[in-house]
Amino acid sequence: MDSRSKDFLQIESPVGLNPLRQQLLFTKGMVSDDTDHARFTLQALIKSENHPERFSKELRSRFLRWFLQIQPGIGLATLKSGLRLLIRFNPKNSGVFSAGNGPCMRAPVIGIYCEDFSRIIEFNSISTRLTHTDPKAEYGSYAIALTAHFQSHKPDWTPSEFLNQLQTAFPRIDENFMNLLSQALESANRHESLQEFCSKPEFQRSISGYVYHTVPAILQIWFRKPSNTLAALQEMIAAGGDTDTTAAILGAPQTPEELYLLDNIIAWPYPITQLQDLPTSPSSFQEPWMPMVIARNLFLLAIVLAHGFARLFRVDLILPSRPQGK
Repeated sequence: MDSRSKDFLQIESPVGLNPLRQQLLFTKGMVSDDTDHARFTLQALIKSENHPERFSKELRSRFLRWFLQIQPGIGLATLKSGLRLLIRFNPKNSGVFSAGNGPCMRAPVIGIYCEDFSRIIEFNSISTRLTHTDPKAEYGSYAIALTAHFQSHKPDWTPSEFLNQLQTAFPRIDENFMNLLSQALESANRHESLQEFCSKPEFQRSISGYVYHTVPAILQIWFRKPSNTLAALQEMIAAGGDTDTTAAILGAPQTPEELYLLDNIIAWPYPITQLQDLPTSPSSFQEPWMPMVIARNLFLLAIVLAHGFARLFRVDLILPSRPQGK
């Protein structure tokens, strides 16, 4: 969902943070590319029936369909990879050397869907290398997939168990990455807020689209195992940066009943009920007519640009919030 979050209504907020609400288009929000990537990755997983080669072909096909729909805010690495796929590059060689967040958008679904670690490693590698070849991107996306797997399949997981499995999967994993994750764990053990953790020099006070910023920040919250998921999402969004992606990843392993108040989401041309039912009824999902999706994406791009210019000229496009219930 888009980074301008839903109306959290009476959900308790972290101290010092105002309740969040949809405000992308007045009091409404829209579906972002993070939802798109999660959707078509799940569709590819289901269609492939656990066959890696079929998954690679299905993911390539669905990624290209998405790419051709004129996506607003597409990352440079993802753009280059899409162009390479268009001129018939093999999915194993289509990625570019980058450590952006793209693969992390697809990783939670892989971790939740796959039942064993070997499958997570294999399918996550296929997904990552479709767009990104920097080993940092694969380390980060696997860390996200692994944590999502633990969150959904093993609620009593421990951070040490997670770190051990990560090192088992990648014996030569980058020490800098492991140090960042260790810092996230130490910060969680000290019960620091995410904003306190991100004030460290490594983050330069912002969670960028760089995977070594995104993953430690998300894990710092997951390591704390917050009981109020909506408050955790609010904390993530308040930290700033690439918030549509970080919040989407953080909330991915949770149940819709716990997370989502969908009344204020404009999902057209994707019926919101079909998105909700996709994991259990994949055959009922119908792809919208591509010109409709392109029209929607151009509309979203116009809104995003309007917000950008409004910030540049310090014009407030957001309507005053309604009083919150107590």
